[in-house]
Amino acid sequence: MTTISVSVSGKPLFVWEGGDDDLTKSEADLRLRFGKGQPDPDFPTFDDLVENVVRQIAESGRFTTNNAEVEMRFVVSFLLSQSTGDPQRPSSFRDYVLVWDFSFDMTPKPTGLDINTRGNFERMTVQ
Repeated sequence: MTTISVSVSGKPLFVWEGGDDDLTKSEADLRLRFGKGQPDPDFPTFDDLVENVVRQIAESGRFTTNNAEVEMRFVVSFLLSQSTGDPQRPSSFRDYVLVWDFSFDMTPKPTGLDINTRGNFERMTVQ
């Protein structure tokens, strides 16, 4: 079981708890529900849609629809898909879900998002 805390510009947004199976099912469900049909010219791919939803949440500092649970799942999927940027821990954060808890703080910038990440594993903190 992992815990993922998400904040926007330092203000808590939500805390998600679950395991690898929960994430796999959630990601598959999102792709099934939102990855079909005619591509929207503004969001030609599922990943474009996810990024747009996350950007809107980060810019507003809150969920933007009446379906916060789905938006939360988009945010978790997006954040875990990001590269660690650490050559000693290559790959995406998703690959470390089984052993780490994460805290993500998203800050909107004119050119995208600044994401500050903290991972905790057996009392070791990595930034």
